[in-house]
Amino acid sequence: MNDFESKAYRASINKYMQPEWFVIPQVRIATGFGKTFGGDRIIDAVALNLYPSRGYKVIAIEFKQTLSDMQKDFSDRLKQAASHLFSDEFWYAIPESLWTKERNSIANLVFGTGDGVYVFDPEQDPRRSTLCQVMRAAVREKVPMSSGFICSLIRNAYKLGFRDGRESILHKWENCTLPQTCAELQELRD
Repeated sequence: MNDFESKAYRASINKYMQPEWFVIPQVRIATGFGKTFGGDRIIDAVALNLYPSRGYKVIAIEFKQTLSDMQKDFSDRLKQAASHLFSDEFWYAIPESLWTKERNSIANLVFGTGDGVYVFDPEQDPRRSTLCQVMRAAVREKVPMSSGFICSLIRNAYKLGFRDGRESILHKWENCTLPQTCAELQELRD
């Protein structure tokens, strides 16, 4: 992940905050590079809503730094097809300066696609930077996630340091001293 993508990811985390949301960067459509449908395609960030009352919403976000990078996506609509399938909403996150300079060109690209556009200031303090909506994404009906996509989400969550809890349980017992005598055991019970 380059510097721009790191800043965009941080702005995504600030927009989709825990505990309601879980944001995972650089998610492949499936595990197994090039071996499965979309295995070589990467979604820059996936925001998962963890609340059943919100319908477990899935948001796909692509980070684009330049107009030409966005145009590449629109010249090959298959590039984002799987991202659209597995998400309720699809967004582009772009620098605010790009929106200011190329607003009409971007609006013409995005209009009618159902994709949304967020802007953010990559020069702002990352703790305060967030995504601001300038074009609303349409809510789509997603298809159920494939096993490959679910495995890719889990794999990336592991890369971020999220584990299933076994390590933390073992860590708690590492420095634990067990009672050596009946008297010590009785003290613990009292």
